[in-house]
Amino acid sequence: MVKEQEVIKIDEEWKGRRFSGKAFVILLFILIAISLLGYAFYDQFPEITGRVIGIVGDKNETEVKTFQIRTELSELDSYLEINNQDIEKIFIELGKSDASLFFGSDGALNLSNLERTKIEIEGFRGVIVFDKDRIYNLNGNVFRLTLNDIPASSQNSEMKIAINKELNYESLELDSIYIKKYESISDKGRVIIDKDRLNLNLNDESFSLQEFFGKLESGTVGNFGIMKQGLILDGTARGINVGGKFKIDFKS
Repeated sequence: MVKEQEVIKIDEEWKGRRFSGKAFVILLFILIAISLLGYAFYDQFPEITGRVIGIVGDKNETEVKTFQIRTELSELDSYLEINNQDIEKIFIELGKSDASLFFGSDGALNLSNLERTKIEIEGFRGVIVFDKDRIYNLNGNVFRLTLNDIPASSQNSEMKIAINKELNYESLELDSIYIKKYESISDKGRVIIDKDRLNLNLNDESFSLQEFFGKLESGTVGNFGIMKQGLILDGTARGINVGGKFKIDFKS
């Protein structure tokens, strides 16, 4: 009888240990499952902010967190003045115009003599004021000027350019510009954030953008080979607000 009781006691201890082992395995499985679900959820809705660190504005400004953005909107819904900035490239295409473009010490081009004009500028520093279809002011220094694919100067040296009256443009492109704030009361189109990680459609909704730096295209713009009227902003920004429903804002 003594031996039988000892056997029973040993068996009960083994059962308790076996139960504890099962509990540990179940707990470990639950933890792994939670970890996998958490990872899957994060991958489904990844962080869309803070992926790019950029410098917006002048070189003396402090670094702020920005995110990548591309807008494809119906039109430029405001009056923009880009003043005292270094703009890498400007491209302007227009039809017949009665304005004149002055360049260098004594160069002048009467645009009324041309059916169509392409103006290509590199290394611009000055002021350009425009809206969705007109350039009101273009005045500054440029490193290189090309008119209808013909260089305005045989040497690549800085020269001054200016217009004597507004230009009605068909296409306008500005590369590497800074816009402190852009607002539209009602717009249509879409906003792409962080390279297609998030797409927002606008249907007569308000739209605002803070501290944008990048490329602007206005007028007749190309999108995957399709030419249409619109506004494209492609670069980085610090903040965005779409219809009061979606908002990102990195405080500077």
